[in-house]
Amino acid sequence: MANERVLQAVAYFEEGNADLVPLHDMGLTAADLDEILELVAWGDKASLEVKDAVERLYEARLAEEEKAGLAIPLVVVKEERRGRRRLLVMLAAIGALLVAVIAWRARHP
Repeated sequence: MANERVLQAVAYFEEGNADLVPLHDMGLTAADLDEILELVAWGDKASLEVKDAVERLYEARLAEEEKAGLAIPLVVVKEERRGRRRLLVMLAAIGALLVAVIAWRARHP
């Protein structure tokens, strides 16, 4: 769930604003900027040029946090979540297949 600052930034960009100064004033972390990049409707409600600028800001902020020892390996967390979703989908598919086989066998003894 995105925090209030992230949601404000998403709304700001989706209103068509392109100035990045408010992002600096909000004190957003690299993780916050990553969420903003994922949540904004780029190309639809916000320009792709602004997205490129936010990506550069994200990379700079991530480098600053890594240098200060504050960075969190976000990619690992995201991959772990994706793995859980994939596992859940796979188990649901196997369960559905088992139910179908049991139903078929019940009708064709």
